[in-house]
Amino acid sequence: MPSSAVYGQPVTLTANVTSDNIAVPDGETVQFTTGTTPVGSASIVKGIATLTTTQLPVAKDMVTAVYAGDVNYAGSTSNSVTVPIGIATTYARLTSSLNPSTAGQSVTFTTLVTGVYGDTATGTVTFSNGTTVLGSASLTGNSASFTSSSLGAGTYDITATYSGDSNFQSSTSDAVKQIVNAALGSNFSLTSTAGTLKLQPGGQGTVTVTVTPTNGFSSAVTFACSGLPAGASCAFNPATVTPAGGAAATTLTITTGSASAAAHPNSGGFLPEATVALALCLIGWKRRRNFLSLSVLFVAGVLLFSGCGGSASNPTPTPVTSTVTVTATSGSIQQTITVLLTVN
Repeated sequence: MPSSAVYGQPVTLTANVTSDNIAVPDGETVQFTTGTTPVGSASIVKGIATLTTTQLPVAKDMVTAVYAGDVNYAGSTSNSVTVPIGIATTYARLTSSLNPSTAGQSVTFTTLVTGVYGDTATGTVTFSNGTTVLGSASLTGNSASFTSSSLGAGTYDITATYSGDSNFQSSTSDAVKQIVNAALGSNFSLTSTAGTLKLQPGGQGTVTVTVTPTNGFSSAVTFACSGLPAGASCAFNPATVTPAGGAAATTLTITTGSASAAAHPNSGGFLPEATVALALCLIGWKRRRNFLSLSVLFVAGVLLFSGCGGSASNPTPTPVTSTVTVTATSGSIQQTITVLLTVN
């Protein structure tokens, strides 16, 4: 017998039955067991009984041969021999019932799980698109199936992963590249909760954007935005939605820049204007007495900021208005909406 094997691998057990006499038993039966569990029996031929079996369980099996005896020979039991049986390798093979298919059509994925030496595996098979689980099914007669009609237009890498059991190792099939074509006339519409958004420089605001499918549309949709003012940015959460069976929404967040979001009037011309005003105000003072010069200097300092009795005012930011375009894309289909953004 081998020193080790895996589940389902044929193992040959041999028992030599001898006697103190020259003659040896012939034609009787030897029973092979592991503990108290029968493995099988074999007839003695010239003192040798041989049994080939695939039923040894996964364990360090202690195999014993038992000869029951007859009218001429007394029964006997052999010493126990350890036969390690390991978990068998498996292979998962995946097929698709319809490839390519059309969005909305039912597609059945079937997996056949076989051990390296055959036999029947038990457990569960999980069907996935990349890392996204689509569904699962239990093995029946080494086979498991999963049916879906919710795959939208696109290309999918479908795999089947067998969980394994006490006798068989887990395994994953090669990917089946499932091609799903768009259904004729399928499309989607795009709406938002707000058409305008007002923010301060360095502020942040959100708008909910909803994708509504029509005519069986169920494909993944991605988003982008354009037309933002300088220093502003946008983000979508989630970045991709799939409106399978109903509308799906994402949240658009717009963040404005802190310094460049609003324009200010040019205050560089104030000093020349104040200088002119000062000159005009001082025309009547040329022939005054010198003791007034100190007062004139004081008045001149005031006029630099207020003109001839005028008052100073802070510059007012000019609002910046931008039309932000939100674009939703799925394959060759694109839809857009706009949000009027005012930064002030």
